[in-house]
Amino acid sequence: LMCKEEVDLAKRIVTRSCRHWQLFDMQSIHVRGGEPYEAHAHRLPCCVDSNGEAPVNQYFCSTIRQQAGAQGSHETATFRGRPLSGQEVKIPSGYRGVVLREEKKPVTDVEDREMNVTGHFAKFHYWNLETVPSENDKTVQAMQWISIAAAIHKPVPLSEE
Repeated sequence: LMCKEEVDLAKRIVTRSCRHWQLFDMQSIHVRGGEPYEAHAHRLPCCVDSNGEAPVNQYFCSTIRQQAGAQGSHETATFRGRPLSGQEVKIPSGYRGVVLREEKKPVTDVEDREMNVTGHFAKFHYWNLETVPSENDKTVQAMQWISIAAAIHKPVPLSEE
Protein backbone atom coordinates (compact mmCIF):
# COMPACT_ATOMS: atom_id res chain seq x y z
CA LEU A 1 0.00 0.00 0.00
CA MET A 2 1.31 3.41 -0.82
CA CYS A 3 -0.09 6.75 0.25
CA LYS A 4 -1.15 8.78 -2.78
CA GLU A 5 0.67 11.88 -1.57
CA GLU A 6 3.79 10.12 -0.32
CA VAL A 7 4.81 7.66 -3.03
CA ASP A 8 8.10 9.49 -3.61
CA LEU A 9 8.82 9.78 0.13
CA ALA A 10 8.74 6.05 0.84
CA LYS A 11 12.06 4.79 2.15
CA ARG A 12 11.70 1.04 1.70
CA ILE A 13 9.55 -1.51 0.00
CA VAL A 14 9.13 -5.05 1.29
CA THR A 15 8.08 -7.91 -0.94
CA ARG A 16 7.39 -11.50 -0.05
CA SER A 17 8.31 -14.33 -2.32
CA CYS A 18 7.08 -17.82 -1.55
CA ARG A 19 10.16 -18.69 0.45
CA HIS A 20 11.46 -15.49 2.04
CA TRP A 21 10.98 -11.77 2.57
CA GLN A 22 13.10 -9.28 0.66
CA LEU A 23 13.80 -5.72 1.70
CA PHE A 24 14.68 -3.24 -1.04
CA ASP A 25 15.91 0.28 -0.48
CA MET A 26 13.61 2.64 -2.42
CA GLN A 27 16.64 4.59 -3.62
CA SER A 28 17.42 1.72 -5.96
CA ILE A 29 13.86 1.13 -7.16
CA HIS A 30 12.31 3.39 -9.76
CA VAL A 31 8.52 3.25 -9.81
CA ARG A 32 6.96 4.61 -12.97
CA GLY A 33 3.34 5.49 -13.50
CA GLY A 34 1.27 4.65 -16.49
CA GLU A 35 -2.35 4.09 -17.33
CA PRO A 36 -3.21 1.71 -14.50
CA TYR A 37 -6.39 -0.35 -14.65
CA GLU A 38 -8.77 -0.99 -11.74
CA ALA A 39 -7.46 -4.28 -10.37
CA HIS A 40 -9.39 -6.91 -8.41
CA ALA A 41 -6.86 -8.09 -5.82
CA HIS A 42 -7.01 -11.27 -3.74
CA ARG A 43 -4.68 -12.23 -0.86
CA LEU A 44 -4.47 -16.01 -0.78
CA PRO A 45 -3.13 -18.15 2.11
CA CYS A 46 -0.75 -20.03 -0.17
CA CYS A 47 2.20 -19.64 -2.47
CA VAL A 48 1.74 -19.54 -6.23
CA ASP A 49 5.07 -19.82 -8.03
CA SER A 50 4.02 -17.67 -10.96
CA ASN A 51 3.99 -13.98 -11.72
CA GLY A 52 2.28 -14.17 -15.08
CA GLU A 53 -1.30 -13.67 -16.10
CA ALA A 54 -3.89 -16.31 -15.28
CA PRO A 55 -7.60 -16.80 -16.06
CA VAL A 56 -8.59 -15.85 -12.48
CA ASN A 57 -12.16 -14.87 -13.36
CA GLN A 58 -12.80 -18.21 -15.02
CA TYR A 59 -11.25 -20.55 -12.46
CA PHE A 60 -11.31 -18.68 -9.12
CA CYS A 61 -13.83 -15.83 -9.12
CA SER A 62 -16.49 -18.11 -10.56
CA THR A 63 -16.35 -20.19 -7.35
CA ILE A 64 -16.98 -17.25 -4.96
CA ARG A 65 -20.27 -17.52 -3.03
CA GLN A 66 -21.88 -15.52 -0.20
CA GLN A 67 -22.23 -17.49 3.03
CA ALA A 68 -24.32 -16.52 6.08
CA GLY A 69 -23.17 -17.83 9.44
CA ALA A 70 -23.33 -17.29 13.19
CA GLN A 71 -20.39 -14.86 12.99
CA GLY A 72 -21.93 -12.83 10.17
CA SER A 73 -21.75 -13.16 6.44
CA HIS A 74 -18.56 -13.94 4.55
CA GLU A 75 -17.57 -15.35 1.21
CA THR A 76 -16.45 -18.84 0.30
CA ALA A 77 -14.43 -20.04 -2.65
CA THR A 78 -12.17 -22.90 -3.66
CA PHE A 79 -8.60 -22.81 -4.90
CA ARG A 80 -7.08 -26.00 -6.29
CA GLY A 81 -9.82 -27.95 -4.52
CA ARG A 82 -9.19 -26.35 -1.11
CA PRO A 83 -12.08 -24.47 0.57
CA LEU A 84 -11.42 -20.82 1.47
CA SER A 85 -13.35 -18.32 3.60
CA GLY A 86 -12.83 -14.62 3.01
CA GLN A 87 -14.09 -11.10 3.06
CA GLU A 88 -13.55 -7.79 1.32
CA VAL A 89 -11.30 -5.20 2.97
CA LYS A 90 -11.29 -1.51 2.01
CA ILE A 91 -8.00 0.34 1.78
CA PRO A 92 -7.94 3.20 4.34
CA SER A 93 -8.74 6.72 3.15
CA GLY A 94 -5.73 8.53 1.70
CA TYR A 95 -4.10 5.29 0.54
CA ARG A 96 -4.46 2.96 -2.41
CA GLY A 97 -3.11 -0.42 -3.32
CA VAL A 98 -0.94 -0.68 -6.40
CA VAL A 99 0.06 -3.51 -8.71
CA LEU A 100 3.71 -3.32 -9.73
CA ARG A 101 5.32 -5.17 -12.62
CA GLU A 102 9.05 -5.55 -13.09
CA GLU A 103 9.73 -5.93 -16.79
CA LYS A 104 13.47 -6.61 -16.56
CA LYS A 105 14.88 -8.54 -13.63
CA PRO A 106 18.22 -7.25 -12.30
CA VAL A 107 21.28 -9.45 -12.74
CA THR A 108 22.93 -8.37 -9.46
CA ASP A 109 21.71 -7.18 -6.05
CA VAL A 110 23.27 -3.73 -6.51
CA GLU A 111 21.65 -3.04 -9.88
CA ASP A 112 18.81 -0.51 -10.00
CA ARG A 113 15.33 -1.93 -10.35
CA GLU A 114 12.52 -0.50 -12.45
CA MET A 115 8.89 -1.22 -11.71
CA ASN A 116 5.82 0.02 -13.51
CA VAL A 117 2.46 0.67 -11.88
CA THR A 118 0.09 -1.45 -13.92
CA GLY A 119 -2.97 -1.39 -11.69
CA HIS A 120 -4.53 0.08 -8.58
CA PHE A 121 -7.25 -0.96 -6.15
CA ALA A 122 -9.28 0.59 -3.34
CA LYS A 123 -10.35 -2.76 -1.86
CA PHE A 124 -9.23 -6.37 -1.92
CA HIS A 125 -10.35 -9.80 -0.78
CA TYR A 126 -8.36 -11.75 1.75
CA TRP A 127 -8.87 -15.45 2.23
CA ASN A 128 -8.36 -17.87 5.15
CA LEU A 129 -7.81 -21.56 4.68
CA GLU A 130 -9.42 -23.00 7.81
CA THR A 131 -11.10 -20.15 9.68
CA VAL A 132 -13.96 -17.77 9.07
CA PRO A 133 -12.79 -14.13 8.65
CA SER A 134 -12.83 -12.05 11.84
CA GLU A 135 -11.57 -8.80 13.32
CA ASN A 136 -8.68 -10.81 14.82
CA ASP A 137 -7.18 -11.65 11.41
CA LYS A 138 -3.78 -10.05 10.79
CA THR A 139 -4.91 -8.57 7.46
CA VAL A 140 -7.80 -6.71 9.11
CA GLN A 141 -5.56 -5.57 11.97
CA ALA A 142 -2.93 -4.30 9.51
CA MET A 143 -5.52 -2.09 7.81
CA GLN A 144 -6.66 -0.79 11.21
CA TRP A 145 -3.07 -0.07 12.21
CA ILE A 146 -2.74 2.55 9.47
CA SER A 147 -5.26 4.86 11.17
CA ILE A 148 -3.86 4.04 14.63
CA ALA A 149 -0.32 4.90 13.48
CA ALA A 150 -1.55 8.18 11.99
CA ALA A 151 -3.17 9.12 15.31
CA ILE A 152 -0.06 8.17 17.30
CA HIS A 153 2.22 10.25 15.07
CA LYS A 154 -0.09 13.23 14.75
CA PRO A 155 1.51 16.37 16.24
CA VAL A 156 0.15 17.32 19.63
CA PRO A 157 -0.38 21.08 20.01
CA LEU A 158 1.17 22.69 23.06
CA SER A 159 -1.49 24.10 25.34
CA GLU A 160 -1.05 27.49 26.91
CA GLU A 161 -1.62 27.25 30.63
